Amino acid sequence: MKSFLSFISESKNTHLEHLEDAIFLSGIRGIDLAVSVVNDVIKTLRGDAKGGAFVSVKWDGAPAVICGEDPQTKKFFVATKSIFNKTPKVNYSHADIDTNHGGSGVAAKLHAAFDALKGAGIQGILQGDLMFTPGDIKTQNIDGENYYTFQPNTIMYAVPTKSDLGKRITKAQIGIVFHTVYKGTNFQSLSASFNPNISNLRGNSKAWIEDASFVDATGVATMTATETKQLEKLLADILTFKADKDVTVALQTIQKDSAIKDVVTRYFNSSIRAGVDQGSVPALIKFVLGQPKPDQALAQRIRSNATGLKKAFDLHKRIAVAKNVIVAKMSQVKTIGAFYPTDSGFRVANPEGFVAVAAKGVYKLVDRLEFSRQNFTAVKNW
Repeated sequence: MKSFLSFISESKNTHLEHLEDAIFLSGIRGIDLAVSVVNDVIKTLRGDAKGGAFVSVKWDGAPAVICGEDPQTKKFFVATKSIFNKTPKVNYSHADIDTNHGGSGVAAKLHAAFDALKGAGIQGILQGDLMFTPGDIKTQNIDGENYYTFQPNTIMYAVPTKSDLGKRITKAQIGIVFHTVYKGTNFQSLSASFNPNISNLRGNSKAWIEDASFVDATGVATMTATETKQLEKLLADILTFKADKDVTVALQTIQKDSAIKDVVTRYFNSSIRAGVDQGSVPALIKFVLGQPKPDQALAQRIRSNATGLKKAFDLHKRIAVAKNVIVAKMSQVKTIGAFYPTDSGFRVANPEGFVAVAAKGVYKLVDRLEFSRQNFTAVKNW
């Protein structure tokens, strides 16, 4: 397992950043970080045994469930990410779930997880995405074939009813995909690593349990020499931005000016919701002035850095393009049917994305226009 201690707040897997946003978070150093991560993933997809990144698949489950043994008391518990609060919400019983989460939809999910996972033999602490609980599985006909379907969040997953996997799923009380393991002497000192060993949990009849490791058994995601060369050329173009003084100043400004950093992040998220993947300075200024309380001073600071910000946005776009090349390649590997329900039927969906645990950092690799926009607008039934 590759560690990512201190990468995320207090070493907890509570939030991962998009790869292209590394330049906003780390400045010029973020260029090297992004290029290094892409190169590590290329090595993995080429089967390079000497290097590479560990890659996991982002399953579109919800909510996140953290469970296992309390490091101090050894008592079994289930929790959400609220376990990482200053005052952790830890559930050792059904009564605790009711106290901490009331009658919410999350509480119902935790009750089911508690019953299915207690006694499963979980060693240590695991975090996973909950895929279904009782009542979530439906039978639907897609293109003339019957499937068991479940939709925990944005993507609807589908498994043929006659398949062995379909039979396993219908017998299970819950489905969960584990992706993170924690170690520590107490909840406050937990550190996280990817790729947990769950081999002893797969035989649990009460739960369908999988891990999130990316496995390309068919070789369809293997990078060819030509594809690698094309991607390396794009990365070389990205690296040329390091010598541009305008870019350096702009990225330093974003790092130092918290108001600019915040509004840039909100502006890009707003653009994705609108289906726009390329930022522009005029649009950013319009976004600032369109807020309920327009900040004229902030707009002026953005204008004074317009040249550098434009180049920084171009750099951001190029990193996103490089990332999307490898995301598209890995998305060719299908382990389970995935669809977006629409008014006219079902549209085939790629995985939510991937997580790359590389030598210089851990980042999520998501086609933001394809998935994030869907996720922003989806109704969260849970």
